[in-house]
Amino acid sequence: MLNERHSFEALKPRGHYIRHANYLGEISPVAGAVDRADASFDVVEGLAASAHVSFRSANLPNHYLRHQNSRLVLSEFTPGDRLMHEDATFMSVAGLVFPLWSSFRSYNYPKLYIRHRDFHLYVSEINANSPELDRSDATFLPVDAFLAPPETIRIVEIANDRRIFNSSGPRPPFLRLDKRLVAVAQNHSQDLAGHPGLWERQLDGFPGHYGSDNSTPQQRIQRAMGSAGTENVYVQWFWGGNVPPPSARAAHDWWWQSPPHRSNVLNPSHRSTGVGIATGQGRVPQGQAHAGEPATFHYYTQVFHSSA
Repeated sequence: MLNERHSFEALKPRGHYIRHANYLGEISPVAGAVDRADASFDVVEGLAASAHVSFRSANLPNHYLRHQNSRLVLSEFTPGDRLMHEDATFMSVAGLVFPLWSSFRSYNYPKLYIRHRDFHLYVSEINANSPELDRSDATFLPVDAFLAPPETIRIVEIANDRRIFNSSGPRPPFLRLDKRLVAVAQNHSQDLAGHPGLWERQLDGFPGHYGSDNSTPQQRIQRAMGSAGTENVYVQWFWGGNVPPPSARAAHDWWWQSPPHRSNVLNPSHRSTGVGIATGQGRVPQGQAHAGEPATFHYYTQVFHSSA
């Protein structure tokens, strides 16, 4: 479940799912597009403890479910706000009624569990001796998310998977999306798409890193974050018809085959990231099959920074 997108069905009443509505945690049936989006969450490493989980909204990706005055609310991530981080961190345990389902125990109040009451979500004290109704209201089934993750999110998911399974020594911290870095990455991909051929200019032997204003990745990240970071760029082009959509797997597999790019993915000092993808038109570069012919290009940018 960790580092995947899920929706969560209540044990009782069936057909009702955890969601946010007006920044409050609720359960409800899922009918239209808004419901599907509000009921989808990225299960990420706990903001306060790596062995736990946090629930990041799929459609408000810098917002997390947290408890506040016992009520479950959707709150924007605030760097350095320890209380917010702890309130948004939960331990996933075997379901209090069905062990193959899940219950979620508060990190900072370990006797409290997420539960619903009158279709609203709270945290309240529940244990093995609590009435079955209370334990049922705190039992949920993780299912495939109603809103599939975009390729930008999939790139982050794949990077975090690599950090779990392909790192020697202590596991690096999970990469957290930062909206400032998302803007940096998306703007650079769009800049490349809007200036055909710009990507061929090389910086230290690697193409795709100069901006049309002559900026470097370090400068762009410095402007957004106050200190420099690193950047991975991948460019695909397709000549002729049958152009596939951008592929997170294709981008990440290319980065993984390049030692410097792989090092960026695994770097334990990196704690936040942003991804941007854009598509544009250009011409096949010289030295390649069909050189000079019109082509469709996909531009992928992932940036990294040390901010927590």
